Amino acid sequence: MNQAMTESDLLAAARGLVPYLRERAAACESQRRVSDETIGMLRRARLFDVVKPKRYGGFELGWDVFSEIVTVLSAGCGSTGWVYSVVGGHAPVAARFGTTLMDEIWGADGDALVSSSRRSEGELAPVAGGFRGSGVGAYSSGVLHARWVIVEGVPVAGESRPLTIVLPIADVEILDTWHVMGLAGTGSHDVRFRDAFIPEHRTWFPGKRPHGDALEGPLFRTPFLGGPFALPSVILGIAIGGLEEFAAVTKTRVSRLGGAMAELPSMQMRIGESALQIDAARALLRSKLKEMMARLSGAASDPGGVLPAGGVSQAYDHAASCFVAHSAYEALDRLMVAAGAGQLALSAPFQRCFRDALAGIQQPSNNWDNGRTLGGRAIIERLV
Repeated sequence: MNQAMTESDLLAAARGLVPYLRERAAACESQRRVSDETIGMLRRARLFDVVKPKRYGGFELGWDVFSEIVTVLSAGCGSTGWVYSVVGGHAPVAARFGTTLMDEIWGADGDALVSSSRRSEGELAPVAGGFRGSGVGAYSSGVLHARWVIVEGVPVAGESRPLTIVLPIADVEILDTWHVMGLAGTGSHDVRFRDAFIPEHRTWFPGKRPHGDALEGPLFRTPFLGGPFALPSVILGIAIGGLEEFAAVTKTRVSRLGGAMAELPSMQMRIGESALQIDAARALLRSKLKEMMARLSGAASDPGGVLPAGGVSQAYDHAASCFVAHSAYEALDRLMVAAGAGQLALSAPFQRCFRDALAGIQQPSNNWDNGRTLGGRAIIERLV
């Protein structure tokens, strides 16, 4: 289990899973969950160890490597890529809490996965040794496979600062709430906790000192509830897979008049433009992540320092993240318009890609209107 694997090894393992994921994509969608078999294959390929601390058996590679793997898996199955992007990126989040929590998570189960959610209702109250309370966390992608659940933004009675808390799966009830048109296989159900006790070491807020040891390294300076650019990487991967599906269908498609659809200049233009748009988004994504990892690595001597994701402009990096997701979706939208009646079938692989991408851009961190507004404001404020 401690055998080292290189970036090339891990990417090759991810690519090797793509045919299987495509074959299973329809079942993943209809069953509304990634199968235990698929999760097992990801585990055996060591893909959940990419950004996991070395102290707990991981490889501690960069977010750039993680993003590449997310993109590859998502080209096979959008739901699987989404679940992987969420639970696979949570190890550095757990590091914010300190080694006391990480020992608890991975001490007894080195393969334990951590899901997350955002508080939709509920409140905590201070008690001896921690907090107690009830509440609901919304959209916990991958919770069906998790041993622990993060709930972000839970208010505390009498205090103005909310807490991010971590609960063992035994302390939550998974609510069957995820009935959707796209990314149906992510199983992003809500979770409910009732009168749960949360020890102080399972709580965090920005600036709080870790409980136990603090881990040093670039990954542990990342101020996100998950991997930066991880969710746009999912949409990008879906677009890559969708483009392949569309081109394959178009190659053999015949019009009602008997002509080959692949010979129409309009079809060639749509495919060419979408391919270039996907490539441009991918180039921006890789550039931003390379820049980010360089910044994080350059600050390694700053003990406990947390860098803004965008350096001097976190807002602009957020805009870039949303742009990647939007561009990838737009590339598929251009193709869907010309897909024909045959692609209206829910079983059509290309349509599944389109629906998954449409669902993915509804996530707030992928919202293009929010992203470009924040980015534009950051530029104006810098020039004023």
